[in-house]
Amino acid sequence: MHYSWYSISVQIERDLFRHYPFYTQSFVMRIYQIQLSTLVFLSMLITPAYAQSWQVYHVGEGIEPMLALTPSGEPHISYMLEGETEIKHAIWNPTINSFDLSTAVEGSFYGPVALDIDPQGIPHISYHDHDFGNVTISSFNNGAWQTETVDDEGHDGWDSALYIDEAGNVHIVSVDPDRSGLDYAYFDGTDWTVEAVGSENVYYDNGVSIKTDSQGRPHIAYYDNNQRQLMYAVKERSGWTVETVAAPGVDGGRYPALELDDLDQPVIAFYAIDATREGIVALASKRNAQWEIKTVENIGGIDVSTAVKMIDLELDSANENQQMISFSDTERILVMYGDNEAASEVVEQLPQNNDDFLGLSTSLKQDKEGNLHLAYFKYDAASGFRGHIYYAFKPATTSSSTEQPPPTDTFALSIYPSPSHRSFSVNYTIESTSQVGLSMYNIEGKRVWERAAVLQSPGEHLQTVHTSQLPAGWYWLVLQIGNQQVIKAHAVLK
Repeated sequence: MHYSWYSISVQIERDLFRHYPFYTQSFVMRIYQIQLSTLVFLSMLITPAYAQSWQVYHVGEGIEPMLALTPSGEPHISYMLEGETEIKHAIWNPTINSFDLSTAVEGSFYGPVALDIDPQGIPHISYHDHDFGNVTISSFNNGAWQTETVDDEGHDGWDSALYIDEAGNVHIVSVDPDRSGLDYAYFDGTDWTVEAVGSENVYYDNGVSIKTDSQGRPHIAYYDNNQRQLMYAVKERSGWTVETVAAPGVDGGRYPALELDDLDQPVIAFYAIDATREGIVALASKRNAQWEIKTVENIGGIDVSTAVKMIDLELDSANENQQMISFSDTERILVMYGDNEAASEVVEQLPQNNDDFLGLSTSLKQDKEGNLHLAYFKYDAASGFRGHIYYAFKPATTSSSTEQPPPTDTFALSIYPSPSHRSFSVNYTIESTSQVGLSMYNIEGKRVWERAAVLQSPGEHLQTVHTSQLPAGWYWLVLQIGNQQVIKAHAVLK
């Protein structure tokens, strides 16, 4: 978004008079008659006009990342350490323009892991626990990661895929190669229900994907290694209906990414191998009970034994459900719009004669503002070919000449007492699990107090600020919640 200096000053002036009506306008105008450094400080707090290129950030060492967004668009990434002994969680911290990392769980795992965020902003990670052969879920609640076994009847949880619907119900689909093939698990807030989808025995390492429609029905896409075809399943009232999608080539349907359009019709991006053993990125769309198959991109042959989730798919509901497909070969990370090869972007292209190579894994999400978020990983020769996680961000395309309304207070922030003498309390409420930082600046733009950003759960929070060592005057309090800020003026008296 873009804000003029006028809109900034009006916002602050309204805030001053709303909270301190007993001060005269001449006093407030003297506050505005400050040096340019104050305006420079304010400019750093306002989001700049949107750019139109990918911004790439290094997250940390690891492999096979999955990305999810909070309802407010804050990115979370889960991934495994090399050797698959830890599952890591990363959350964006805008105060340091990077990610804060934590260990969600330790043990022995087989990836990829799956990640989603519930409507309260709480992250959940599902995975195969290789120590016990279970499908397991870990959730961040009350400031700590808590782990729960979903199913332990067989060798469960391979290729786990996770989806949390708008009501907060949790849906997991995974492969059990020893028992029933494909298992579906559903948590209604009280109990887990686990059932076989009705597939034949399928093998792991080929990916599965799950979404629910407007009626709450789960839809699943997966690869049947017996037929070497893409499969699609939906749960009706009478049970699971499974059908074959006639994918192109001699081997079609690996690494499917499933989305549902506004009419609950399935769209699936996937990888296929043609008769010459070359790779194809393809798109299957169901229209009027018929599948339409299109080739999106021809890519060189890849080692399918090393791929995990090389393709992802998003539908832009604000743009007639335009398909946005991310995929990787060992040299490129691409995002393609629609099924037109001309409408593609290279997020990363490795130079020739470079020993690095890209991991065959991408995770793509679009937030409510139209911004795109992408996670992928790369094997770095300089570090002994260890995996490194990367996060890429592309702001939505907007005109910087269009004046946007100033930001409003959406976090129920209050200060008491106001004005204050020796200390005051800041009370605020957040709707989802977020990184929350608090800082205080004088009118010259110098930071005089700070509480470093910490991960906080949804709900009401209280912070006391001691000001006995500060001179009397006006200060700006800056509350940073995720990638959003609230600025409040506050007077300190002696």
